[in-house]
Amino acid sequence: MVQSDNNLVDINLFFYNSQRTLNDVIASIVKQTWKSWRLLLIDNGSTDQSPALVEKWAARDERISVKRLARNQGVIGGLRTAFQEGNAPFVLPKTGDDILVEYFIERILEVMISNPGYAMCHSGAVNVDPCSGRESLVPPSCYLHAAAEQSPIERAEHVMRTYTFAPAFWGIYRREFVQNCLLPLYMPSSDHAFLAELSLYGGITHVREVLFLRDSGPQDIKKAALAGDLAVVRNGSFQDLFVDFFVHVPRLACVWAHVKVFSLAKIDLNTRLSLMKKARLVFQERWGPYIKSEIDNFRHFIVPQIKDKIKFHYVNGDVAACIILSSNLENIQNVMEWFENDI
Repeated sequence: MVQSDNNLVDINLFFYNSQRTLNDVIASIVKQTWKSWRLLLIDNGSTDQSPALVEKWAARDERISVKRLARNQGVIGGLRTAFQEGNAPFVLPKTGDDILVEYFIERILEVMISNPGYAMCHSGAVNVDPCSGRESLVPPSCYLHAAAEQSPIERAEHVMRTYTFAPAFWGIYRREFVQNCLLPLYMPSSDHAFLAELSLYGGITHVREVLFLRDSGPQDIKKAALAGDLAVVRNGSFQDLFVDFFVHVPRLACVWAHVKVFSLAKIDLNTRLSLMKKARLVFQERWGPYIKSEIDNFRHFIVPQIKDKIKFHYVNGDVAACIILSSNLENIQNVMEWFENDI
């Protein structure tokens, strides 16, 4: 394949306090057999030695540059920045802790260039335990293949039924398709919903070779949900008063994230309405008992705590806080009833 500006890849790597892994990650990019790339290192407000480390890399290679965010924007904020930076035909969003095998880009671009109807391609992957170095294969059943020849609804349903682990997210994207999508939402499972919307505009596929080495492996679902919450990101506290209640029901939040992106997708209204209904049905089949457990726990343990907070702030004259908390509680209760009964 010809390596030219027509096949240039913007690698937009965001990191936060990643000095343990960052050198090896950047080295894995520099060693790529595909040389037509630009690397933007996005410092997401680091307080360790990561900023000094990336400046040294930028001084060595003119393809590498650095962007420093004034404060930590969280995982979702970093990801939103990674999708927006640059103007190359292909974009690879990346974190500061996962290693690419040296022909990762080349293998994936072989697929993307030969198949212009595909919006994204990822690779096989292993999870690597940072302490023991032990590797575990990400099951092939988690790989995505929503064929370009399928209808948008068929592709979106495949993503909803199949997407599980993040390695299937960290592929190379065709920018023209990404630009049709909403930026990832500040709510749990925004990666899942983003891919589902992307599949409406083009296919998503993979190469089976293991070309991606993921540091650590899957996060706890509740912890991941909290890490992506806007109130937590902006105020630095997992106990912030205005943390989104959806973090307590992360699987239900995943369903609602899909409904939200489908409602605003750049497709006709009837298809949007059909997809919004399908999201509920697909996830009832896939996660029904888990979501029921989340809802029961929320009603029995979380709702009383929220009502106590509303009373407390009402007594203290914090009326605006009461309005926000009451509105957010009513919203999530409506979503729970919709999921259970399709009101």
